[in-house]
Amino acid sequence: MRQEAGDLDSGKFFVPIQLDNQEFEFFCDSGATFSGLKQNSITNSYPIIGTHNFHSAAGVVLTAGNIVVGNIKLDKLVRTEFKLTVLPQQFSHENTLGLDLLKKQRFVFDARGLRLTVPSSSRTMLDTRLSLTKKGLISIPLFVGNTMSQGIWDTGAELTVVSESFVKANKSSFDFVKEVDKGNDSTGASVKFMLYRLRHLRVGPIILDSLNVLSMDFSAVRAHFGAGADFILGFNCIRGKIWEFDLAAMSWTAT
Repeated sequence: MRQEAGDLDSGKFFVPIQLDNQEFEFFCDSGATFSGLKQNSITNSYPIIGTHNFHSAAGVVLTAGNIVVGNIKLDKLVRTEFKLTVLPQQFSHENTLGLDLLKKQRFVFDARGLRLTVPSSSRTMLDTRLSLTKKGLISIPLFVGNTMSQGIWDTGAELTVVSESFVKANKSSFDFVKEVDKGNDSTGASVKFMLYRLRHLRVGPIILDSLNVLSMDFSAVRAHFGAGADFILGFNCIRGKIWEFDLAAMSWTAT
């Protein structure tokens, strides 16, 4: 696994994936419900077997085709006859790994040692319960001061994002920095952001101070993924930590 650092403590994670015994690098996006590739010579070698619609963070509805590969491999995990999406050309990355490959799996996202591994399911139980959104994304509890909320754990978010309504309800915890004029979601759609510095955030055992966060209208996020989450926990929350999830036992921990 590797990471790319950007402005304002933002960044991206990339992981090696094998498709039918060929190795590719995929943008790692646990905030995506499906995995896919933009149309190229690889996708053209498979027949399209149907289409599906999906929503971007900006609420844009897009349509994409599906293909089925013989096998896909991540660390020790191998899935056969696996469905991939042929991503629209406006997508930011050529290849995207979503959470569908890790469905009901136990995995370790080591953002400190830069490894994504799938260990044996016989390991000990993890500390804390997690929940899944109605679309199957990981949602974990967090605290800003004494206020508890939920955050979607999203390796594809280049920076942590918080709902406008949460900022307004907890003004004393946020210091305004500036307006971000040219924010975009993964499809390239424009999203209006305000940049704040969050004074203190606790996510399980992880404590983060002076965290750069983007604020946006969460209407489209909640309409698609369900109510409850006020945060999208992105790169600057995830980096440098070791996160372990068991999506069968619905539990997690971090160090």
